[in-house]
Amino acid sequence: MKLLLSIFVLLFFIFGCEQTTRDYSFEESKEIATLFVLNSPTYQYNGKNLELLDSGSLECDNCFMFVFRFSSAYDGYGDRQDKIPNEIETENIIEVIVQKGEVIQATINNEWNEILQRKISDYEK
Repeated sequence: MKLLLSIFVLLFFIFGCEQTTRDYSFEESKEIATLFVLNSPTYQYNGKNLELLDSGSLECDNCFMFVFRFSSAYDGYGDRQDKIPNEIETENIIEVIVQKGEVIQATINNEWNEILQRKISDYEK
């Protein structure tokens, strides 16, 4: 019985704990980045006309960067439903980095961290 349990534990560690990692293609990463922007609070508030401006691979393992442009009828970032934003047609540039199928960075106009939902200047000090 002890031998059987030992074999089971050994097999579990060999096969059960093995992390499965895979490479994501450029197209898969582009789709992940696009869906991220479309579902982000800033774009969801009133973004429109999403357009891919630039893209490329980065030096990190299985990393891609995508640069999008979109417009908003109001200024500001994030979910602004409880605020009264200024009605100003605004063009936004969002840079999204996808690594191994996950968005690890998303910055709008070099001012707003879309993942953390806060101004970059708030945490650079």
